[in-house]
Amino acid sequence: MTATGGGLRDGNVVGLDGGTQDRDSTERLLGSIVDRVRGSGLTVTLACTHFVTRPERHWAASLLVRRRAPDVGVLPDGVSMVAVDDRGGARGGGGSPQWAAGAAAAAEQLLASSARVVVFDGQDLLPPALPVEDVLALTAIEEVRGV
Repeated sequence: MTATGGGLRDGNVVGLDGGTQDRDSTERLLGSIVDRVRGSGLTVTLACTHFVTRPERHWAASLLVRRRAPDVGVLPDGVSMVAVDDRGGARGGGGSPQWAAGAAAAAEQLLASSARVVVFDGQDLLPPALPVEDVLALTAIEEVRGV
């Protein structure tokens, strides 16, 4: 599902890049990262994948995290992070410097509401199959561009 969502002012946008070459690997990595960030006591309200072209064509990911961005130490080895707080400040770290550009691109795409949504607020309350109109009515997702 590709969707746009509101509420980006409600948290910190975090771009993540581990250099994964396919969407399935990126989604598995993202699931691990979401578990780690939640395990650190932070709330992840949105987790997405993005096709990026910096420094080369590959997949990256992003999170919307309440309160503050996660510490780099929470991330798996090799994952770069660029965090943008709700005041527009940015910081980065972790992983390989070559993937920092992809992490920044993923953060920029989420800020522009362009993402493939993987995890979202209220997802655990939904049945496995749901018509698009119900997704729009019951979740923070405001628009579905493709299924």
